[in-house]
Amino acid sequence: RGYSLVAVLGFSELVMALRCFLYGIIPRNRPWLVLLVEPLHGFTFAAAWCATVTYASRLALPGTEAKMQALINGLNFNVAFALGSLLWGCASQNPPAGLGFTRCFFLDAALTAGWLAIWASGFAAARYISARRRTRG
Repeated sequence: RGYSLVAVLGFSELVMALRCFLYGIIPRNRPWLVLLVEPLHGFTFAAAWCATVTYASRLALPGTEAKMQALINGLNFNVAFALGSLLWGCASQNPPAGLGFTRCFFLDAALTAGWLAIWASGFAAARYISARRRTRG
């Protein structure tokens, strides 16, 4: 038996927050340490993308699976990348124009962990409500 899609997505987000934190603490005089952190991206992106594609396929109405995949792909690789690049590019400028590179990684780690908490709370609430409906039904 494998892990639930929600657990895979949640774990991937948690590791992404950890990765951003680790990037932030890498000393400037040892940039090669990024090579120890970067492999986490490969595992978490692959797991998250597989879970996302599978989840989208399950949510799609019969006959609309390809449209759902196109929507997910467009949102992730076009909209999210464009917005992320725009925001990161502005925020990572050296102060006073921006926060600076290191602070941006810490901010990203905090925002990702915060979003994960909200997202996980939503799934927990939905599971609780669903269980209550079943016991009343």
